[in-house]
Amino acid sequence: MKSVSAIIFDMDGVLANTMPIHFQTQHQALKEVGIDIAMSEIEANAGVPTKEMYQKFKEEKGLDFDIEKAFQRKIFLVNSFFRKEVEPIPGVVDLINQIQKAGFKIGLATSSPRETAEIILKTIRIHHYFEIITSFEDITKGKPDPEIFLLAAKKLGVNPEECVVVEDTRAGVTSAKAAGLKCVAFRNHHSGNQDLSQADLVIENFENLEIDQIKNL
Repeated sequence: MKSVSAIIFDMDGVLANTMPIHFQTQHQALKEVGIDIAMSEIEANAGVPTKEMYQKFKEEKGLDFDIEKAFQRKIFLVNSFFRKEVEPIPGVVDLINQIQKAGFKIGLATSSPRETAEIILKTIRIHHYFEIITSFEDITKGKPDPEIFLLAAKKLGVNPEECVVVEDTRAGVTSAKAAGLKCVAFRNHHSGNQDLSQADLVIENFENLEIDQIKNL
């Protein structure tokens, strides 16, 4: 078995408590195009790219609305918020610093657009830690499909079995495991009620996560 050489982080709900804002802006953007979806249904699709979520709602519910218009409105709303206010998850910056000092490669794999990722990473001042960013624009299928993590590993120049993913949603954990990566799941209660049972390790906070726990997965 190959040793761990790279850590790939999800962003929303892992690096920053952004999921409630995503839920709110996804809901608001739909309402502005005349569609009212229960917040619980939006939360159940946490980790799925917004445009794919909207397409799913349109097909499953037989709805008629402009997906691109709703998507662009959501991006405008969420980026406007994150330029002004976003805080890192307690303990995650110290963990990333330790990971870098330990010699691991560090990547980001997010269902958010690259612009949103850049805004958040710069706002919480951790952009410099990440060697690569893999975002919504880089893939054809979002989480829970494994494509995003396979691409992130390729960009980092490592095999999937050498990577550990840090996630907080069922879709993200499913994606990581389908790609053949180990997965640490952070139980973030702001991300909704997520089934994280497929993860190799489930944690309640980052302060107590040790580098050796990651190495030994």
